[in-house]
Amino acid sequence: MNQPRYLRAFLPTELEINYIFFDLGFWLLVG
Repeated sequence: MNQPRYLRAFLPTELEINYIFFDLGFWLLVG
């Protein structure tokens, strides 16, 4: 798979944002 450089650079930030929102939602449900 030959992806553009900007796409590969964008995906990790997207994943980090998803993990941050998941952690926030998890602690809101637990806490």
